[in-house]
Amino acid sequence: MKSKLLVHLTSVVFVTGILLALLATFGGKSATTHPVAEGTQDLSFVDFSNPFQKALALDVMNIFFPGRFDENSRIVSSAASVQNKTLREKLQGSSEKQSLTWGRSGQLFEMFIKFLIVYAIVMLLTYYGVQTIGVWRFCRKKTRSEYNTNRTIQARLLHGLKNAVAGLRHLSSFVPHTSLPIRYERNSIRTRFSS
Repeated sequence: MKSKLLVHLTSVVFVTGILLALLATFGGKSATTHPVAEGTQDLSFVDFSNPFQKALALDVMNIFFPGRFDENSRIVSSAASVQNKTLREKLQGSSEKQSLTWGRSGQLFEMFIKFLIVYAIVMLLTYYGVQTIGVWRFCRKKTRSEYNTNRTIQARLLHGLKNAVAGLRHLSSFVPHTSLPIRYERNSIRTRFSS
């Protein structure tokens, strides 16, 4: 067990070292962001290509800033143009190779830490579960062997008969379904002869 734990911890340290080396080596420039329209908060959650969301954003701005319909309309249209411009730049730059930035590497490191936490929890639960199931199976096997030696032949026959009756009951549930196509075929033959 200790050797397996040592192998797992070594691999975790190795992957962490690789991620830190990548962070130090490929730290590049941060992504450029466009300023949001003046007088508003971040409207990045609004999809301005959807007419409903665009009209909803304009209505909300008219409710919160009454009497400024023209200015609200200008802010929504400028935010829509900023969003379209950002989308076009992302599409044009999608074929370019992106470098690893500090922000992106931080996200990767955070994901790696979450993975390690989930991995550790799963390993502990698996280890505990395997021990529990092993003990349960051992106890069950011991009690069954004692039970099987004490059972009489009559009890075994009765148990077998109950299983056979249950099997026939399950088998009989499919019988009416198999006779339906035969009935349908007979009725279709009759209609052909009668017409």
